[in-house]
Amino acid sequence: MVDDYLADKKALWSQTRHILVKGYTVELYAQALDDHLVASGVYSLQDDKWLIKPVHGKYNFSHDEALQGKVDEIKASVNDMIERQVSSQEFKLLRDKIKNMRKAALASGNEFSFENLVFKELRNQGVLDKMNKYLQKLKDKELSLD
Repeated sequence: MVDDYLADKKALWSQTRHILVKGYTVELYAQALDDHLVASGVYSLQDDKWLIKPVHGKYNFSHDEALQGKVDEIKASVNDMIERQVSSQEFKLLRDKIKNMRKAALASGNEFSFENLVFKELRNQGVLDKMNKYLQKLKDKELSLD
């Protein structure tokens, strides 16, 4: 339940704030103290210091055809499922597949892995927001009375 709450707070923060540090978008992430750190840069607000200093480099993945192909494939699946008005249970399977894909990529310690880059591109293109809005619409309908 705590993970879901923090994920919701992160999503709300991302939708209402656009914070940049030296031109780079800040992505918030909360984790337990004993969790393994997997990002390429981790800053502790509590200690006011870098726990893992980010490695600066110029990464350009926009020309990666395989990456864009995978993003387009998932995007098409999302649009098709919304058009067919699939159940929340069926839709959550796809959402969980995407989450698990990213989780496995980050667990390997590679923030620039193919799977994590797919996730980030889906987020940047608004696909993840679209998925969340669809699920919220289904939940609202389920909780409403005629």
